[in-house]
Amino acid sequence: MDDFICFGDSKKEMWDLHSKIDHFVNVLKLEIKKSVTQVAPASEGIPFLGFRIFPEIIRIKSENLKRLRNKIYQKEAQFKNGRIIETDLLSSVQSLIAHIQHANSQSVRKEIFKNSIITV
Repeated sequence: MDDFICFGDSKKEMWDLHSKIDHFVNVLKLEIKKSVTQVAPASEGIPFLGFRIFPEIIRIKSENLKRLRNKIYQKEAQFKNGRIIETDLLSSVQSLIAHIQHANSQSVRKEIFKNSIITV
């Protein structure tokens, strides 16, 4: 089942909604993973799809940012060593950038590419 996130005004409202969703999902012969279900205040930040979502900002989780940097540096090294061509380098890096653009990540992107052979 795909990931999804719901927002509400109270824990009770969220647990009631969870019960309704769980019933609907069961009708479809699917199930919600109980181990990853969370009901928490949005002010604490909600972990979701590699991001941490706050009411006013979306941040990239630090371990995902580190992994992203490493992937970009590896792709650049492969290009410099002639193991991949420029179009492969650009398409790979563009897909990574497209993902992190969902977050407030402009300064992070600038930092990653300040010494890069890639201009964004």
